[in-house]
Amino acid sequence: MNDNDCWSSSIGRWFGIPVRIHMLFYLFVATVFCVQWYYVGERSELLGTALATSLVLLLSVVIHEAAHLFTLSRLGGHVNQIVLTPWGGNSDLDVVGSPRQRVLVCLSGPLANGLIFAVGAIALLASHQVTSLAELINPLQPYLLSSGAEWGVSLAKIITWINFQIMIVNLIPCYPFDGQPILRAIISGVNPDLPSIRRESTLMVFGHAVGLTFIGLAWFLKSETGGTVIPPSVLLIMSGIVLLFAARYSYEKELSTIDEDWDDFDDLNYDSIYGDTSFFEFEEPDQATYSQWLLEKKEERELLEFQLEQQEEGLVDEVLEKLHHQGIASLSPEERNLLDRVSERIRRRRQQGV
Repeated sequence: MNDNDCWSSSIGRWFGIPVRIHMLFYLFVATVFCVQWYYVGERSELLGTALATSLVLLLSVVIHEAAHLFTLSRLGGHVNQIVLTPWGGNSDLDVVGSPRQRVLVCLSGPLANGLIFAVGAIALLASHQVTSLAELINPLQPYLLSSGAEWGVSLAKIITWINFQIMIVNLIPCYPFDGQPILRAIISGVNPDLPSIRRESTLMVFGHAVGLTFIGLAWFLKSETGGTVIPPSVLLIMSGIVLLFAARYSYEKELSTIDEDWDDFDDLNYDSIYGDTSFFEFEEPDQATYSQWLLEKKEERELLEFQLEQQEEGLVDEVLEKLHHQGIASLSPEERNLLDRVSERIRRRRQQGV
């Protein structure tokens, strides 16, 4: 069981893909209702604003993930699980192909929200419902749902505001936002031979830099009290602290997925990550041995993947026989996913001429 399973609840399968909602989404919705309860003057607008904000957020997050999945399917990737969060998703995706293709998959979600924001902003500005673009992008000034005749305009403002926030947050190059895998793919594209430990160390240092920048900005905004949620300085400090710890978590998580025995070879001490002898001048005492070790590990992974593919293709015969005699309704979701994976694998082989 992974972290997503522990901190999320299932809402079934959509088109054969397991879909879950992260605990943070429920907490965020609860916060929306609490903020409305304490800050809205008219109680008649409380329920409408909270419900509209929550539903628009959920729909915007679904569109965000759908854009990821559409791009992924066009590039031949695979979706293992979808996890909805307040900022988009923390889904389990198998992205194949070049760094450029991985950038396209990760960037498609924010671009979808950006398109919705652009359409809404143009419509509101053209109809003179807002006087400036700044009104639609202030993260500390959410909109209220009007209970009168202007409810449609206020709903459009909520949709535009929320989609801008999702877009801009996901462009932050830190875990768990889309900006981090985009930055990882760019680094891999610029230097394909860069060792994984150097790449992940770079991402962690970058995440720490962004987190410290947030905390530093809080100092300059400490006198600001504007906003209907909380003082900007408090929000920046909280965000900065979260990013600092998230950067460390991502570093450990990514290296653990590269190889379970990485700690036996890891000469990089996290506590001295910023030292001259650790990150910036990582010593490799025997480059030939290191390269041979990487080659052996790569061959082992390829052998395991080949054995798994052979095992799945052996099971396909049984599934096809069941399909022939009992029909497609008799297949379980796991059997359908198996057929999809093997079919996609065969299609890629044919395209590659294998």
